[in-house]
Amino acid sequence: MARPQQIQQEAASTAGNKNKKTSNKGGTSSATKAVTVGIKGKPDRVPSCSTCGVIITSDKRALQCDGCNREDSWKCAECLNISTELYDQLLNGLDLKWLCTTCEGKIFASEDQETIMYKLDRIISMIDALHARTSSIEDRIEEKADKLLIDSLCSKNNDIEQHLVETLTKSEQKVMQKISGVEQVLKNKAETNLLQRVEDRIKQLKDKLNAAEEVKKLAATVEKQRTDYHELRDCVQDAVRDKLQEDKEEADDLQRRSMNIIIHGLKETPEEDREARRIGETDQVQGMLHVMKCDDVSVQNMVRLGSYETSLEKLTPRPLKVVMASERQRKKVLSQAKNLKEYRNFEKVYIQQDFTKKQREKREELVQQLIQRKALG
Repeated sequence: MARPQQIQQEAASTAGNKNKKTSNKGGTSSATKAVTVGIKGKPDRVPSCSTCGVIITSDKRALQCDGCNREDSWKCAECLNISTELYDQLLNGLDLKWLCTTCEGKIFASEDQETIMYKLDRIISMIDALHARTSSIEDRIEEKADKLLIDSLCSKNNDIEQHLVETLTKSEQKVMQKISGVEQVLKNKAETNLLQRVEDRIKQLKDKLNAAEEVKKLAATVEKQRTDYHELRDCVQDAVRDKLQEDKEEADDLQRRSMNIIIHGLKETPEEDREARRIGETDQVQGMLHVMKCDDVSVQNMVRLGSYETSLEKLTPRPLKVVMASERQRKKVLSQAKNLKEYRNFEKVYIQQDFTKKQREKREELVQQLIQRKALG
């Protein structure tokens, strides 16, 4: 699988041999095709994401199709919707490949259902192994970090306590010595300046005692920081656990919807009997598949989304969810849906894939952005 780091290496190698002509009859790698150098050593072609158009640089997380290795088959990690952890695992040699839409369609068209399910099981096993490996790494990091932090805090706390005891003992000894000396001097010499000096010395001793109090406060602060660290660690663990669960639920939802399509605008049969409505809608769907040249497609199940309304004045039919026999058949129907515009009975009908809740929210956000941009000109 090609990575953006290969781009800089190829550019440097090509620039160093700009006066030599080379050939590669066996074919070129995906990194070699990503950047070519002209006569003056400057890149003639720079790869970019085929979805958002962002330039693929050495520090940009992106992948190139392992099937065709074409120059326009790069996609950035944001458009692929893959996490940083999965991308790092790919860089470290995880046995997983990425294919563009074209290559993926070719592979699905050439493989039977049993092979597809085998590969899906293999991908799920890889994801489980990755999750187990990530959990193991997190446990080791947490165990090591806790041990080092506790040892360090205990050592500092012991040092502070020992220093505090020594300081207090020395201070007490010095106080007693100074007081004895002052008393002796006052007995021998009744001078005002000596009294001032005694007061200054006492003040210095008080300052030292205040410093000892500050040390105690510092020790309390260190203990509080250690407690805050454990609370923060627990929060991070909960966040990571929630994110992993969310990603797993999204993957399961995508798998459940992988053979579904949603038909909008298909007229509802005005029958009170549910079975009569089902037969009428089945005939409509079969007729629609016929004009789309999809007679070989098998429908497993159909259901209207939303509650049934008996009023004939209803303007908008309910969406119809149709379950195909396989993902290949679903892709065929979606690819032939554009032909419906040529037939008067189906000119207001459009078909789309069964999106998850997260996918629908993302599409709605993109639609709102597009509307705002159009409004701004």
